[in-house]
Amino acid sequence: MKIEEEKAPSFTYFLCATIALFAFSIFAIIGFWDFFYHVMDHLINDTPTIIFDRGGTFGLGCFIGLLSLAVGGGIVGVQGKTLTGKIQKVITYGLVIGISIMLLLPIISSIAISVYANNIGYISCEEAEYKPSWPIYRIIYYTQDDATCTELVTELEVERPVL
Repeated sequence: MKIEEEKAPSFTYFLCATIALFAFSIFAIIGFWDFFYHVMDHLINDTPTIIFDRGGTFGLGCFIGLLSLAVGGGIVGVQGKTLTGKIQKVITYGLVIGISIMLLLPIISSIAISVYANNIGYISCEEAEYKPSWPIYRIIYYTQDDATCTELVTELEVERPVL
């Protein structure tokens, strides 16, 4: 019986994994930027409806975590170097901070925007909310009055027939 030696993953494997991690991290930061831009646009320009997409808040933490993994994979797999203690700490901190932001930012921003919207006179339009199977991806709508909420519900029934 012959025992085979374990082979380290190839350069091509590490290169593809590193490129994929960089691509996913760019996708995550674009999703966060889109979320942030729309929320700030609604808050600054005094629009009749504020749309808060909780799923977009995960992008910042996801970006930091995936970027840390990509840098570590790039150094080890693509360049063929070992990680120094300092680089390992930076990558570990990046992962911990990224995961912490992914878990905390949706909760904190949801509370902050809800309080702010209520303070400036907006109401939560629960009939229009998009509630997928995972509550973390909810889309919350705040409107200036009940008439705007009713109008929004009518518009959304056309766009997505099942609320």
